Amino acid sequence: MFKDGDDMANGSIESFETVEIFLDEMKKILSSEKFNIDDDFFLIQGVKVGSTGYKNTSTMLALGYDRSDICETLRSLEVYDYCETLPDEQYPLQSLQVFSKTISELEIYIKINIVDRDKSRVFILSFHFADYPMKKAYYKQNDSGNRP
Repeated sequence: MFKDGDDMANGSIESFETVEIFLDEMKKILSSEKFNIDDDFFLIQGVKVGSTGYKNTSTMLALGYDRSDICETLRSLEVYDYCETLPDEQYPLQSLQVFSKTISELEIYIKINIVDRDKSRVFILSFHFADYPMKKAYYKQNDSGNRP
């Protein structure tokens, strides 16, 4: 995510093609016959927000979403929804992909990673209402989807 103008907060921008490869791999995992939402899809509750609960859980409740709905949202992501890549502080050799998706006219902050490629596991750290306006790395120039 970007904050305070154009400065990046520890993030970097991957190439259009790299983001495309990530999304293709994630969608292949989520659409595989072997994919089991109970075993291969990890969604953390998110940051605790006062007495209102956890960010991810609260957003899911507000949208009327369950884990299957989040999987569908992830399957619908495009390169044009990509914002940035962040280092994974817990697993330094991995990175986290950040996307923005508008759902019910509200901007959703999505931070994901493919944790175990051999076992095809997807880890969602964030799926919550954006705390501030998000900047996308790539924009559609016209309806034909030309790359910038």
